[in-house]
Amino acid sequence: MIPQSEQNQRLSQTIAAVCPIHGVAITGPTSARIDYDPTATAPQKTAAQSALATFDWTEPAHIAWRDGQVKALAKEWILGDTVQARAFRAQSLVILDQVNALRTAAGLIPPTYTSNQFLNSVIARVDTTP
Repeated sequence: MIPQSEQNQRLSQTIAAVCPIHGVAITGPTSARIDYDPTATAPQKTAAQSALATFDWTEPAHIAWRDGQVKALAKEWILGDTVQARAFRAQSLVILDQVNALRTAAGLIPPTYTSNQFLNSVIARVDTTP
């Protein structure tokens, strides 16, 4: 079962991408009311109605959206300025130093990865991690 607050958030994001709104109110299993911002133009309102009409209310669509949200938050967290993010990056760089030492000892070319290459690899991996 999809939590209504999450469904509302997903629908709001979908509609807000094409039209300025104050929000949406889910009125039935596959219906909703759009509360338009006064600045919304007629073409924007038409686009919002089209987005609502084609909105996928199914659980698989919701799960895919939620996974995307989690992955975006994970990427943001990795690069964030929190204590935990800094500790994660420091720990990652210690591991990177050890990997680079092993690569150098084994004579692998190039002998080192930069910290940016390493972090970019971690961020890219977020997309493929279930």
